[in-house]
Amino acid sequence: MLNENIFNMKKTWTILKQAIGKSYDKSSFPHSFCINGQNITERTKLAEEFNNHFIK
Repeated sequence: MLNENIFNMKKTWTILKQAIGKSYDKSSFPHSFCINGQNITERTKLAEEFNNHFIK
């Protein structure tokens, strides 16, 4: 399968993840984060806060 998809990196990673049994379950991702004592659920605000965190 890897040889068949040698030029398709997305498919290559999918094959490798399947081989090691790694799956990505979006349902386990938190729907909110507590930032500076506030429970943030807006995606835009979350993105801004993560950007601020990693910039500093």
